[in-house]
This record gives sequence, structure tokens and C-alpha cells, in this order.
Amino acid sequence: CRSQSSEGSCQGHAKEFASEAVHFMQAGQFEKFSPDYAYYESQNFDGIRGDNGSTISGGLKVALQLGSLQEHFMPYTPRYNPQDVPGDAAMKAAQYKAGTGTILKTYRQICEWWARGYGATWWGARWGGAAETKRGWVTRWRPGSSGGHATGIGGWGEDGKKTTFDSDGLPQWLWHKNSHTANPNEVSLAGWSRWHRDAVEAVLADSYTVVAGISDMPSL
Repeated sequence: CRSQSSEGSCQGHAKEFASEAVHFMQAGQFEKFSPDYAYYESQNFDGIRGDNGSTISGGLKVALQLGSLQEHFMPYTPRYNPQDVPGDAAMKAAQYKAGTGTILKTYRQICEWWARGYGATWWGARWGGAAETKRGWVTRWRPGSSGGHATGIGGWGEDGKKTTFDSDGLPQWLWHKNSHTANPNEVSLAGWSRWHRDAVEAVLADSYTVVAGISDMPSL
């Protein structure tokens, strides 16, 4: 799993988590996309300069208007340098544009976006308030004070294990992909954790949370 390290590129990593998932759903094979390309181009849409993060809105515009650049054309480095973007990046990324994108508001919408095969999701939230009962299992959440952070969210199930669903037909937990993979204080295991529905819905209840969903890549 890639780690963003000290660069503020979390939204780029989270956006490409979703793009890689959409590509896999459609093509049946895994393709790695460049988090740096997504980060820097999101900043261009946001009007942000310097290593000061990017927004979910900017990332959604990148997904729909520019696409994703294969990572071997722009390998990730934790060094902020937008000048690393190749001159032909826009042409190469265009074949991996998302066909549809939207903002999701509820737990049901996130689950149905994945379950119906529409695509994948990522979100941005105030970070620092997660609490777990054991490593890699988040059961509670409250808005943190350490600033915003973007991560991948959605999907459920484990090989050989039965998934538990609530009375309304929704899964009791969702997978979560974090680009802070090397920090011993994070709740994830190599970037992955499971989040209980209560924790996910607590994130969604916060007015600062934004969830984006993207679907198919028509040019594939």
C-alpha cells in the first residue's frame, strides 16, 4: 500500500483509490494511477497553491474532466513538486475519465453505489477522532481537531466469511483505505481498516464531511 508520507496529497490518494476500483470493476484488472497527478490537478481546480491539500470537489472535477494518469508515467514521491506533471499527462489521462460523478449524503447511498456496481467512493472529513476496539476495527468516531483528511470508503465482505447485514439490508461495516500507512498511531493495518456503520454515519453527520462517488470509464 502506498503511503502519502509528509506530503498533503491524501485527497489524490483517495481519489485514485476510487478510480482504481472503478477500473477494476469495468476491466477486470488492476491499474495503478498517480496520486500526485490527482493531487496537483485538484489543486488547479481548487485554486490552491503550495502543499496545502486539495478538496473532494477538486478531485471529482479531475475524475470527470481530466481522468487518471497511470502511475508509471508519474511515480509518487512525498516531495511537493507540481512541475513533475508530464507535458502529455492530459492526453494520457483522458482515456481514464470517469463517466459519472456525484456527491453522496447517506450510508445507504454509499452502499448502493457499490452494491449496484455504479462505482467507488472517497470522502473528506475532520480527522483525529476515530476510536477502535482493536487494531484495524473502528467502532466510534467524532470530529477531530487535526484538520481535514481524505480517504477511500466503501465496499464490504471478506473471503470465506459471512457478512452481517442490518434489518434494513445494509452491511454493518465498510472497508476504509487510508494513505497514512506507516504511522503507528493510525488505526489501520497497512492502510486498511473496517469501519462500523455507527462510525461511518457519525462521519456523515458532520457538516464538514463530503463524499464523492464516480462510475464507469466510457473509453475502456
